[in-house]
Amino acid sequence: MKRLPNLLTGARLASAPLFALLFMRETLWSYALCAALLAYAILSDWYDGRLARRYHCVSVFGQLFDPIADYVFFLTAFLCFVATGWMPLWMYVILLVREVAMHLGLRLYLAHVHVSMPARRSGKLKTALQCVVAGAGIVLVAAYHLAPAGWMLIAAWWMFLSIALVSAFSMVEYGLALRRLLSGRCA
Repeated sequence: MKRLPNLLTGARLASAPLFALLFMRETLWSYALCAALLAYAILSDWYDGRLARRYHCVSVFGQLFDPIADYVFFLTAFLCFVATGWMPLWMYVILLVREVAMHLGLRLYLAHVHVSMPARRSGKLKTALQCVVAGAGIVLVAAYHLAPAGWMLIAAWWMFLSIALVSAFSMVEYGLALRRLLSGRCA
């Protein structure tokens, strides 16, 4: 039981390239499998943390790789939308910059200075919205293959814009919170 949370995290990380391979096949079955992998990613993210806390098996691996598995999976999923022409590259770049800034910048810096910053509402909103947008995106792409309609492309554009804007807002909010936190420590 103590290894299960880390196994779930590792499997989520490993599922990202499988998602990409399936998505790029562009068949209804492959989209259905992508939807199943997305559901697994969402549920395992919730469940692995819960298991680790419940059975007191929180590990350094889990603390490090759980957020990495999340952002690798979702960045891979959104990159698939870019590669197939559903999401503009500039929107993806916003997501990428936010995740790199958060995980390779903010988290590492805060760990280095031994400071904790609670999750912000905008970060939680970004996470929830990326789950919804990725799922709805898969459904739209699959539906478009059955019966192409222009409104689907427009709906997808607005969905992807919403996650790009929320990601940008979240990045700014975390930056301002970091600034307040550091100015309080330096005073």
